[in-house]
Amino acid sequence: MEQVFICYTTDTWHSYASRDVIGIAIDLKTAISICKQQAKKDGFKIKGDALFELNNLKQTQSYKGSGEFVIEEITTNTLL
Repeated sequence: MEQVFICYTTDTWHSYASRDVIGIAIDLKTAISICKQQAKKDGFKIKGDALFELNNLKQTQSYKGSGEFVIEEITTNTLL
């Protein structure tokens, strides 16, 4: 089964209603890179604890910019 990783920006509570798709990747490393690119575009950096959280929890909880990032892993060709 193939996986894709959907990258979102969210509010600080990670509510589903606030999710905005910023990219889709075929691996976690690329998904994190997409989040870093968005942070840079917004004038911030993802580093330290926020980078650890993205790698391990697939979401930030200590991002210094506005809102947070979430990466959702989805299996392709599957009914959701």
